[in-house]
Amino acid sequence: MKIENYKETLPLTGKTIDIISEKSEDLLIALNTEKSNILRIRLSVEEALLRFLDKFGESAFITVNIGKRLRRPFIS
Repeated sequence: MKIENYKETLPLTGKTIDIISEKSEDLLIALNTEKSNILRIRLSVEEALLRFLDKFGESAFITVNIGKRLRRPFIS
């Protein structure tokens, strides 16, 4: 299966956090990552984004870049 990279700039909201964590999970599933690791990584992504939301509020924007580079997954 070919893994598509995802890059988008979005307003930092609760809905955006859900979208980003779902996209992260989709990548990890496509890479056949263990379920326990998928959950751990997804929760880590959500926690980091919630901290940004607390600090900067919903008026901030975030650029998310999820994909595979040099045969390795990345989330930035």
